Amino acid sequence: MKKSIAQKATTTKSAAKKTAVKKPAVKKAATAKKAAKKAASTPASAAKSPAKKKPAASKGPKRYAGLPIVWQLESGQQTVGLWVDDHVWTGNSIGECFKLDPASGKLISSWKLPGECVAVLSDDAWKYAGCNDGCIYDLTGDVARVAYQLGGARHDWIEVNQGVLCVSDDEGTITVIDVDGSTRWQKSDKKAREAWVLRTAADGLYHGSMVGLRKYSWSGKRLWQTSCGDVRYGVIDGDDVVVTAGFYSNSGRTSLVRIDREKGKEHWRREASTKSAGFSSNGAEAGAASAASDGTRRFFAGVGSYVFCYDEEGALLWEAPTGCRSLCNMMVQGDALYFASQTGAIGRADISREAFDKLESGAWTAPKRLRHGRLKEQSREVARTTDTSKGVVVECVKEGGKVRVRVVSKGYRSDWFCQFPRDIREVGAKFVVDEVREATQGGFYRVLGNIKRLE
Repeated sequence: MKKSIAQKATTTKSAAKKTAVKKPAVKKAATAKKAAKKAASTPASAAKSPAKKKPAASKGPKRYAGLPIVWQLESGQQTVGLWVDDHVWTGNSIGECFKLDPASGKLISSWKLPGECVAVLSDDAWKYAGCNDGCIYDLTGDVARVAYQLGGARHDWIEVNQGVLCVSDDEGTITVIDVDGSTRWQKSDKKAREAWVLRTAADGLYHGSMVGLRKYSWSGKRLWQTSCGDVRYGVIDGDDVVVTAGFYSNSGRTSLVRIDREKGKEHWRREASTKSAGFSSNGAEAGAASAASDGTRRFFAGVGSYVFCYDEEGALLWEAPTGCRSLCNMMVQGDALYFASQTGAIGRADISREAFDKLESGAWTAPKRLRHGRLKEQSREVARTTDTSKGVVVECVKEGGKVRVRVVSKGYRSDWFCQFPRDIREVGAKFVVDEVREATQGGFYRVLGNIKRLE
């Protein structure tokens, strides 16, 4: 409240009276002299530092409106198979397999399998596609060739490790097949159904199913089991196995679980869900792990049409809807997230902070969706040639009641067998192949690329 004129006059008079009695000028001078002396004797390092700012309160995870899509191919059919290296390899539910440029999504090669593609994988230079006709196809040539022939129940997942085939089926069986086609070992457990995870490394096999995650040695011994709930997807990352689990055992509430590879101990688990309207987990799930461009580790879950990103301690960093329903598979390399979805969308998203900032500000330009016509069945007839100058010659021989293949070109060991498609073997037949490589573990060869019959 403002003071009146009378109040101001009274206040001034009173102040003057006090000034005459206390003589403040002398006291102020003495005080100033004392303060100057104290300041001179105080070291500079002891001077009072400015007050520290309190750290800003965490704003919590970011909730984005979508993913910054770099390119997206619409195959029109649910796609589970996905592998990314120098190229993107993928396959859908009607057997269409594609080799794409990772930067643009441009189609480089394609193959048509006789049935549904259930998995796509890599073993060094070799790329394979698992098919529900019971065969595993080699995609390194112009024509998809049968590399392995299997039987039994539907194959949920496959891995090939240095030429050794590992298969998990829908009825709870794991089968390990050597390079010569013989079964090394097999384990069956009817409770371990829907085994959508089978990952291999030098230290063993990781098998995820309705009973959780199990680790086996290469000799078939079970090393540990963790009851993390039914496992829907999983990947190996460094010293960890990262899985999505709990869809059935936890009433549709899926979690991302980080598990120690050596002991099977859980580091952490985080429920992958959002408060966003319309979210619903449906069992089609994916997971991934990768180092960001700044070197920090990140873990990903694709659940219920959303992608969730966590830091190394399990804190949620961000979430975003996919725009193509649930992801059936994904792989992350740095800030590039590659995905394959229920709608058949195959694509790449830029998940850097800069890309999300552009998306939020409206500066991100959505790319034109890529499309293609349906692929036609490919002829599996083997091409013929008389030219041996551009390849390696191999020959089919009968040994011990089996048709084997040996390299007959100079410079190769004649006592080593060669891994070769079984469906085109014929005693006495010779073939010219693009390349022959020694297997990593030694003792046999593997063919790579196109195969032509020598006339």
